[in-house]
Amino acid sequence: MAKKRMFSADIVRSDLFLDLPISSQLLYFHFGMIADDDGIVASIKRELSYLGFGSLDDLKCLHDKNLVEFTDDGKILFIIDWRKNNSIRNDIYKPTFYLEARENLENKGFSFKGSKSVPSTLHERNGDVSLDKIRLDKDRLDLDIDKELVSGINQPTLDQIESVSESETLHNTQIKNKFIEYSDLYPKKTKKREAFEVFKNLSEAEISKLMIGAKNMATVAKNLTADDFKFLKNQATFITDEAYLDYLTLKPTAPPGSETPDWAKPKPPEELSESEKYEIRIRRIQRLIRLGKPDSEIVGGSNKFTIEEIAEAKKQQADLEKIRLEALEKMN
Repeated sequence: MAKKRMFSADIVRSDLFLDLPISSQLLYFHFGMIADDDGIVASIKRELSYLGFGSLDDLKCLHDKNLVEFTDDGKILFIIDWRKNNSIRNDIYKPTFYLEARENLENKGFSFKGSKSVPSTLHERNGDVSLDKIRLDKDRLDLDIDKELVSGINQPTLDQIESVSESETLHNTQIKNKFIEYSDLYPKKTKKREAFEVFKNLSEAEISKLMIGAKNMATVAKNLTADDFKFLKNQATFITDEAYLDYLTLKPTAPPGSETPDWAKPKPPEELSESEKYEIRIRRIQRLIRLGKPDSEIVGGSNKFTIEEIAEAKKQQADLEKIRLEALEKMN
């Protein structure tokens, strides 16, 4: 006999069941635990004595509500909705030892594993389901799984849900605060919304580098002319183009009032060589790949990247990863 039993919410959460006295409800659960694989409980009086609670009135309540049935001699009890509560596989199913009781119950219209298609549950016997709709195919029943039980396996508790919710809220708040810090640092204030969508997908290490780059860029921007300032990247492209990586180290700045050195001036797009433009596009693609964008979305984007460029970006990433792994191997 199995050591684990199930109860269907359709039965134990129904108005019919919940209207029963608490002692009758508890007795039903205990019977459900001690019944054999056919839903049969033997020696009812002995079980009542062993449990230390329950009475003939409780048994009568369960019987009147069509939740249990008795054999003609009144010594053996059967849980009517047993197969609605439990689905027992063939390889672990053990037929009842009380074959005469089972035969007596079959004659009353109840079915067991291997029985013919006859109604066996409370709702079926009350005519809620017609016989032509009842499927009692043996193999199907053996493979049937109580979905309500399965849905409850490994479900988080309320405390766990609240803990996860609080953790997510804290994480989102931290990300917003860090973005505000970045946005305040970076000298150009355009495309904030787009920048945040990219920012929230960055790793902690990338955010740290971005902050350094934004701070250094702000220092450089103080010495830019109005015309030069126009060519600064907006807050979003400073991230997506990984321009911040170029500003992790602050180069020496010219004295206040002097002319801005050439190295500090962003190159206007029209002055970029074809190879420089191509390299920028490759870096943008690599950034999108790291953000988890699929190839179809990258190709269809506003930049109109080509399949060949995507392949080149992936190849460069793979080459760099290979070099990194080789270096780690040598260090070990």
